[in-house]
Order: sequence, then C-alpha cells, then structure tokens
Amino acid sequence: MKKYTLNSLKDVILYFSDGSDDFPILSYSDDKEVKTKYPKSIYSINMNNLDSDLHYYLNFAEKQKRSLCFYPNGGNDPKYINEIKWHFVDIDKGDKEKQYERILFAPLRPTLVYRGRAGHKLLYRVTNAVWDNSCPEKLNQSILIFKNIQQQLIEYFDGDGKLVSPNNALRLPYTKNYKYWRTEIVEEEIILFEPENIYTQEELSKAFPPAKRIHTQNKQVNFEGLDKEKEEVIRAFVDLLDSMGLSYIDRGDRLSFQCPLHNDSSPSAFMFKDKLIIHCSRVVLCQENGHVKQREIAELRQ
Repeated sequence: MKKYTLNSLKDVILYFSDGSDDFPILSYSDDKEVKTKYPKSIYSINMNNLDSDLHYYLNFAEKQKRSLCFYPNGGNDPKYINEIKWHFVDIDKGDKEKQYERILFAPLRPTLVYRGRAGHKLLYRVTNAVWDNSCPEKLNQSILIFKNIQQQLIEYFDGDGKLVSPNNALRLPYTKNYKYWRTEIVEEEIILFEPENIYTQEELSKAFPPAKRIHTQNKQVNFEGLDKEKEEVIRAFVDLLDSMGLSYIDRGDRLSFQCPLHNDSSPSAFMFKDKLIIHCSRVVLCQENGHVKQREIAELRQ
C-alpha cells in the first residue's frame, strides 16, 4: 500500500486528485462586506502546473480574502462524478474539544480530520461505493443511497445538514479562513490522518445509528400549461434543488421546497410557476425581503 503524508496543501491536493489531470476548486469571499464584489467561482488546478497554479490561487485568496474549497468526490455536479470515494461531515457548532472527543469515540474512525475556525471536518474514505451515472434514473438512485448514509453521519456528529450531496465542497486543509480577518485568520489544521481507514458504504451504514430523516426521491414536477422557456427555468431550478439535496413538492400552481438560503428543515419556500417568482416564509432566517426572482439565486448551484 502506498504511504501517504499530508504535511502541506500540495500533499493534500496530490492525495485527493488521485491521479487526475485537473483538480476543481470552489472559491468565495469569506468577508460578507465584499461578497457581491467577488461572487462564487469555480476554478481548476492543472496538476501538470501544480506549483505555479497553487501559488497563484493562494495569492488570489489572500488579496481578496477568499476561501479555497475542494470537491472530495471530484465534481461540482453529480453528473461529473465518476466514483464515490468519500463521505464527509462538517461540524461547525458546539465546543471543539467535545466535537473531537465524539469523533475519536465514533463507531468507526475517520480517515481524515482537520480543525478550523468553528469546528472539525471529517472524511471517511470508501471503496466499491454504489455509483452509476449511465442514465438519470440510476444516477438519482445512487445519489439517494449516498444521501441517506450522509444523513446518518450528519445526525451522529451533529454536522452541517446542508452537506448531504456527493458534489458538496469543503474548505481545503492548510488554507486560511478569512471570515473575521480583521481580528483573526485561522488556518485549517490536519489533526488526524489514518489512510488505512477505508470502508464500504455498507460498513458505514451498519456502524452508525439509523437516521431520523430518510431521503426519498422527489416526485416529478407537472409542467402542463407552461411555455417552453418557463419549463426550462423550472427544470434548471429543480436540478439545483436536487444537487443541493433539498426536497420539493409540486402543489399545482406553485412548487414548495426547502429554502437553499437558510438551514431549512422542511419546505418553507415556494415558487409561483407561472410568474417564476420565489418567496420564503422564513424571511428573517434567509435574510431576504420577501420576493426574489429565481435567477437571482441561480449562483447557488456552485
């Protein structure tokens, strides 16, 4: 078995790229005051130019106070993922020492754990995971299996409930969190790496308690009476919800769905299909002023 060491950001990228020619990264502004100036962007590191690309993006992040994130499973969209290699959890609330104690005494030890500003990120390397992207039906079934195992891990570790899809991104280890850069800058620090910890999805599912929430296939949306342009917009929006692991229900003239702008445990937002207008009933939580057009939140797909 190949021996791995993760002593630098370069080591991390080489490890997670796993022989690929490109390494996609997600970057967004940590500073809320400049989020509109520097929107979310997806880039790709050319592994043949790793040193120069890495130097460029680190300088770029420093100047604009941006995060650098990666996709553990290699793609920002399920259809671009060739294989499931990782399940992961982001624990971003509670006492850090208690978080870490729970990690160490978990039913299965993670492959990798790193600590950041608010808590810990842990990843489980998996092998022979269910994944078939040969057609939409098989892809959706594969995603559903992934989500339900993710849900078990999220509930056990009290992690971020939004990170339930195989194409979610995490901050890269050894990169800096600039959220409160005026008073402190925190680097993501690896505190546990045991590459021999590799599991099957079945082992993960059996080891952790059953989840309270069970993910099911979203029902099809009825487009009857809508023109082609509106149908295309709603299909794109539904794809967005699917990619983020959010549920939705067709209620005839409107689509009820979990709001992607706040941690929504049950559908609290809806889209008027005919007017393509979105409204969230939890206005304070999602910090919106009532009605917003669908196109204004399209960047959430990143």
